Amino acid sequence: MKISELSERSGVPLPTIKFYIREGLLPKGTSTTKNQADYGPDHLARLTLIRALKDDAGLGIEAIARALRAADDAKDEFVVAAIDAPPWWTRSPPSSRSASR
Repeated sequence: MKISELSERSGVPLPTIKFYIREGLLPKGTSTTKNQADYGPDHLARLTLIRALKDDAGLGIEAIARALRAADDAKDEFVVAAIDAPPWWTRSPPSSRSASR
């Protein structure tokens, strides 16, 4: 998909996507011509994660960059676990046994 479609599908404005690319939060697309690139499902998923970290978790750009580097270093296991994890407010509180450790 073109960057304009990525913007439309993700709900992230085009200038913001370009900012994320410049800052290294979002990888560049695959070049198709001198001025165009294709973006895939991985880009859309990454944008969704960035927006969740920013909007839902309230993280700043530097903290998001650190989290994404950690996720990349963990070979995406972190991202899958984070996406699949239930929201914190639905989880059971830790038992007193595990809290004492």
